[in-house]
Amino acid sequence: MPPITRYITTEMINVRTCIGVDCEIVTQLSYGDSFRALGQETDADGAIWYRSMIGTQTVWIAGWFTSTERPSAPTATPVPIPQSTQPPARNWNCNGNLYDCRDFASCADMRSYWNTCPGDPSRLDGDDNDGRPCEDRCG
Repeated sequence: MPPITRYITTEMINVRTCIGVDCEIVTQLSYGDSFRALGQETDADGAIWYRSMIGTQTVWIAGWFTSTERPSAPTATPVPIPQSTQPPARNWNCNGNLYDCRDFASCADMRSYWNTCPGDPSRLDGDDNDGRPCEDRCG
């Protein structure tokens, strides 16, 4: 893939040493920051990660929080997490605070629930309300 400028579309995103939320955090980028995507990989959950460079270090950025278009102004509306191409692992109950991040078998499983149950009834986004559910595990 030829290098492409991409922009951060969420309040803050972790830049990591490898693909996955368990990888070491190198730095963070903020809403509207740009980076040069030099390549991309898909993780086991079907999510795209973009390869970039900071100095001489290769880093990875979760693609579902980026765009090729420069964002104009911050928005209070959470950025939707793309649905997995896999079917949901179960039928979700959207009536109230029934799940926490440990209840999901994978990030794709969590994204399935997040997209099925709008309004975050299980409060997976935590107290910061930044549109990033289960960010300790999934971005």
